[in-house]
Amino acid sequence: PSSNKRPPKLDLSTCLEVRHAWSPDPLNPMFTGTPILRLKCEASNAFKSFALIFPRRTVDITAVTADQCKVLMEGFSALCFRLQVASMAGRGKGAAAAGAVGAGMISAQGDGEDGTARALRVDD
Repeated sequence: PSSNKRPPKLDLSTCLEVRHAWSPDPLNPMFTGTPILRLKCEASNAFKSFALIFPRRTVDITAVTADQCKVLMEGFSALCFRLQVASMAGRGKGAAAAGAVGAGMISAQGDGEDGTARALRVDD
C-alpha cells in the first residue's frame, strides 16, 4: 500500500541498542529479540534479522544472509556509538558540532503500525 505520508526520520544518535533476533530480551528474559520481531519475523529468517531499538520504537531489519546481518549489525552499532560520542562532545561546542551530528539520520518506511521497516534511507 502506498502512502503520501513521509517516512519518519530516526536520529541514529538516539539508538539505544542493536539487538539480534536471537539475543535475549532484557525486558522479558524468557524470550529473544523484541516483541515485534517475535510477532513478525518468520522463524526461518530469525538468524539473519535484528532490530535497531529507539526510545519510542524499533526498526526491524532482515538481511539477505547471516553474514550480511552480522556486517549490518556491527556497522549500525559502530555508527550509532560514534554519533552518540559526537553528540556528547558537541554539547559544549555549539551549533557547528550539532549540525555535523545531524548527518546520522535514517528514514524508515514502515509497513504498518507495528513499527517494522521495509526500507531504509540514510540522509546526509
